[in-house]
Amino acid sequence: MLAPAAADPAASVRAAVINAISSIFTKDAITLRLAALADPSVGVRRTAVIGFRQLNPQFESHVSQAPAARVDDVTLTMVKDALLHLMYEREPSVIAATAETLGELRSSNAVRALLKHVGDNEPSVRIEVARALGKIAERLATPDIIEQLADADPAVVLAASEALGALKRLYS
Repeated sequence: MLAPAAADPAASVRAAVINAISSIFTKDAITLRLAALADPSVGVRRTAVIGFRQLNPQFESHVSQAPAARVDDVTLTMVKDALLHLMYEREPSVIAATAETLGELRSSNAVRALLKHVGDNEPSVRIEVARALGKIAERLATPDIIEQLADADPAVVLAASEALGALKRLYS
């Protein structure tokens, strides 16, 4: 029933539909959101990415206080794989949102893609990459996170410090 609106010519309508179904985890809703990851509009893609954060079992929405969705492992893997492809897109805001979502989902398969963005030109990308690496807690990322401690942007340095703290707590 929402599929026609998800194909509306107006990006704002498509984004609103994707946002409206962000807490619905039926097969149809997930299929619509996965399709939105390829939308020509940056805003629609970002909205779709952000909605997938609720798949993390520890996630609680600050807006609705809704508990995380429960989906089967096959669906979760399919979503993580689709998100992983967005780490190679050009739009920094989508890359940053994707890095944050992959971190929330604790996607260990994303570490290599995240590491490619440690030195990204956009500070928001570097910040979310550091945070994601800290949440995924992959030791392999430690040298790259340490490198971020020398970043010119203080927010990146803070994110890297927090990521290293998470790794230290986990592996100490």
